[in-house]
Amino acid sequence: MLNNLNAKIKYTAALVGCSRMGAFIDNESSDPELSPYSHAAGYTKCKRTDLIACSDIRSDVMEIAGNTYNIPKKNQYTDYKKMILETNPDIVSVATQPEQRAEIVIFAANNGAKAIYAEKAMSASLEDCYDMYDACIKNNVAFNLGTNRRYDSGFNSMANLIKEESLGKLKTLVAYCTGSLFNMGSHNFDLLLKLNNESKVKSVTANLTEFIWDSELKELKSDPTGQGVIEFENGVKAYAFNISNKTKWDAICENGVVSAIDNGSQFTVWTENKKYLLDFEKTSSTLNLIYDLVASIDNSKPHMGGIEVSVMSTEIIFGFIQSHLKHSPVKFPYESLSIKLNRDFKPRTPKYNK
Repeated sequence: MLNNLNAKIKYTAALVGCSRMGAFIDNESSDPELSPYSHAAGYTKCKRTDLIACSDIRSDVMEIAGNTYNIPKKNQYTDYKKMILETNPDIVSVATQPEQRAEIVIFAANNGAKAIYAEKAMSASLEDCYDMYDACIKNNVAFNLGTNRRYDSGFNSMANLIKEESLGKLKTLVAYCTGSLFNMGSHNFDLLLKLNNESKVKSVTANLTEFIWDSELKELKSDPTGQGVIEFENGVKAYAFNISNKTKWDAICENGVVSAIDNGSQFTVWTENKKYLLDFEKTSSTLNLIYDLVASIDNSKPHMGGIEVSVMSTEIIFGFIQSHLKHSPVKFPYESLSIKLNRDFKPRTPKYNK
């Protein structure tokens, strides 16, 4: 997609959070055409970046990741602040849990980073999200969120088909997804925004399950699941359903339907007269995201992603939560209830080998 850039500059990258998404999810992959998956593997593969440093509060995880990606011992840290200040990377990748993400992103933005690649969800609260936005805008820092379907070649073919209106105007979006609100919901909402050409949200209505709420602290103690409706300002409605064993997206247009099936492995178009498959080249969405971030540094402006769309999908997440708590629709823009995700969880041990 963007990996044909010919610029000579190579940017240095540093990783905060060396666990699954940061360094080792590639060991769970079975499709080499879609690799690399992890942040570290992406920077190693990208011709425009050098991974020079890594940091994790768990010294054993940090050391294994550092050795796996040939990072010098002196650039393997347990203190991310020290890493950023001493190695001065152009790009900082933040692959921690949402509860720690804002502090790291803001520090990186305020201390010389040209770009930040942050895992989803963007933050543990809407206030943190806005603080991250302010830090990136103030310091002219490019930002991409790890909602990888935005950078997937198949989903881009789907979005382009909708945008060109050869099937007529888009009327309805339907998403059937597995996973929780902060995890899969981040992917889901960002993709719905992309398929609807980044139209602003008018309102959301949601009903959530597995919802553990501390009303006194205004803290969410779980990452819930559920379903909801998103109404956009352009009149399109999106229906998001949590289904335990299915990932599928339908875009219903005036004169046909385009569907992403099996998590985007196949894209099918139905019209009144024919059915056909969308043709696309399989590529690594992680690598596409990194090249997009590089292009954003080169040109001093966002391309396929950016901080603005990242904030929009985060507002949908917290809009869903507020709708569930209020038992009513939430109209945008809305006043935040200062909800914060604060789970009691133990870090997972990554899969170090295939």
